[in-house]
Amino acid sequence: MWEVKYKSLLGQDVTIDANVAIDLWELECLELLGAVFRTIYIPRLVLDTEIPHLASNLILLNPVQAEISSRRGWEFFRLLKCEFPALSEQDRLVMTTCYEIKTVCVSNDSGVRKACKSHRIQVTGLLGVLGCARIHSIISQDKLRTLIHKLTHTSCYISPNLIREFQDHFGLEESAG
Repeated sequence: MWEVKYKSLLGQDVTIDANVAIDLWELECLELLGAVFRTIYIPRLVLDTEIPHLASNLILLNPVQAEISSRRGWEFFRLLKCEFPALSEQDRLVMTTCYEIKTVCVSNDSGVRKACKSHRIQVTGLLGVLGCARIHSIISQDKLRTLIHKLTHTSCYISPNLIREFQDHFGLEESAG
């Protein structure tokens, strides 16, 4: 499996897509991106079209606005359109940024995650960010429990089974709810 493990995420360079940024903003912990990761890349089109309302919050994290910068990148972008036609242009830009500059992809989107795995691009999602923050004591156990509980009151969709597995892994089940 090509998903990045929680512990190894700390200090990585990442490219984030809109869904994880929105989820963290709704959970009121967008700053975790800056606490967990070294450099945060966001494709300019994603920032301009999907999360312009977060721009003032994201600026505090000093993100790098990414653009495809090479022929190799454009070829990969076109390849993704053929292999995974359901991916949006923004999704393909996120993945191409990861491919071009070798960053971890941070997305909850199942299509993006499947395409990342197909191309051996490391991928994680919201739970990976939260898990890494907990493993490295950036957030407390109680804060993690609160954030997981709040997930049900956001636009985030993560399967209940995956949330239960996460809760079990972090010993949250017995005190959640």
